[in-house]
Amino acid sequence: MTRARRYRSDALRSLHEIAKDLHAVGAIDKATMRDFDLGCLTPVEPLAPEAINLIREQSHMSQATFARALNVSTVLISKWERGEVRPSGPSLKLLALADKKGIDAILRCGRGVRGGPCVNRSLAVSNSPNRPSLQLIPHLPPVEP
Repeated sequence: MTRARRYRSDALRSLHEIAKDLHAVGAIDKATMRDFDLGCLTPVEPLAPEAINLIREQSHMSQATFARALNVSTVLISKWERGEVRPSGPSLKLLALADKKGIDAILRCGRGVRGGPCVNRSLAVSNSPNRPSLQLIPHLPPVEP
């Protein structure tokens, strides 16, 4: 499901188009382009329960498998699809990513895929006085047989 890009304003649309052209000729790097994307594009919009169900079904996944892919509970997926609860924050962003790029865009994170779109890391809290209170711990890719 490809959607047209929506911008916060016409001025930001023009700015983003210029940035895309600069990125295409190598004048700005990918990280800078991501900053322009975040600043110019409209934030993720809420999804209807039917849309969440459609995303899951197009991924050919059960609720349990889809829940594991999104790192949420099966009960929460069920509540989203029934409209009892609405996804927000990181869950909504992951659903939008699965909608736009497919579930594989989420599943390949942290699996050693070169050029993958994301870095899969977790936060760990440490109470030790010798270490900072929060650390990023990278996930190791699974061992292949």
